[in-house]
Amino acid sequence: MKVKLSLSREKRSLGHENARGLILRAVKAALKAEGVEEPCAVSALLTDNEGIREINREYRGIDSATDVLSFPMNQLVPGEFDAAECERDLDTGCILLGEAAAAETARWLELIARSESLRLDTPLFIVRSGEASELVTEAGGEESDITQIMQALMHYAEKSGPARIYTCADAARALIENGAALTGAVREGEDAPKEGSLTAELDGYAILGGEGRLMGYIDGEDALGVGLYGGEPGRAALTLSEGVTVELAGGSVELVPTWGEDGSITALEARVSVDAIVLEALPGLELGSDEAREAIERELAGRAGGWIYNILSKSVSLGLDFLGLGRRLERGDPERWHAMSSPWSSMLPELEISVTAGAELLNIREFAGAPDWSGTYEQ
Repeated sequence: MKVKLSLSREKRSLGHENARGLILRAVKAALKAEGVEEPCAVSALLTDNEGIREINREYRGIDSATDVLSFPMNQLVPGEFDAAECERDLDTGCILLGEAAAAETARWLELIARSESLRLDTPLFIVRSGEASELVTEAGGEESDITQIMQALMHYAEKSGPARIYTCADAARALIENGAALTGAVREGEDAPKEGSLTAELDGYAILGGEGRLMGYIDGEDALGVGLYGGEPGRAALTLSEGVTVELAGGSVELVPTWGEDGSITALEARVSVDAIVLEALPGLELGSDEAREAIERELAGRAGGWIYNILSKSVSLGLDFLGLGRRLERGDPERWHAMSSPWSSMLPELEISVTAGAELLNIREFAGAPDWSGTYEQ
């Protein structure tokens, strides 16, 4: 049984010098007595009477010191404590599956759906080239744990792109409706400030096929195309070759099918539109001219169009509709869709893909005629 213990002290002098070892022995003994064999993470805080009295008062409404307070890993409301609710409704921050387990993701989703303690609205991530148990028990060193690391990563993803965080429910629904799904992917990394300590890093999206089998990944900057396709590109910052840094501010993707004489779809054009704001430009760079603006917008459009082309091509090459292309096309022309001569699953691998893209800088005027501050300053 692997146990990850994160130990912190409110004061450096608190606790026995071997407090970590003693607490770890106690935790393992308790887990063994309860028959728990799964990898576990436990966070412990050593505090004094004043500190534990404050925690007791805030979370349990009891204004007195005590020996030990223990809480499950769910969101507790100050002043309210319902032990029965905590036992019933464990608020798991996210669910991690290693690549071996991801070979049968559908089975895990079914187990989660039947569980009394896990919830389908929990974010789901696949650990690339690694085991989830190693991240759970070893990530973060002594000062943090995988729950804190994943919460920070999800906050970053939602604010800075790629924006979409997929839950177990999203994956289960997409597998039923489309026969394929996307979910987040992370990889093990070394925590630079803590030499030798593991951490988790966002690493694109995992592609799930039939029965939830892991079929591949969407890598690198192409992951931004997933958010853009769904109209949620996030606020990722991009440095362009013209010496300009822009931040994505919105966008959309329109699908235009080409219908064959036999009623089948033979080609698909994606019309991409992306908006951005200029964050900074190199000193002395003149952005006021139409030529400069058009050059920046052309490069941005090319980048965004490339993301969409790559993820559509991946869908075609795998023959997996993990983006829900079919459902979007059906909504666009339901009568023609239902009159198709062949099933969508047989058309998808044969589609010809093309992309047209445009971009607009929303605040270019603010940078027109920007002064050159690169010279020396004299008082």
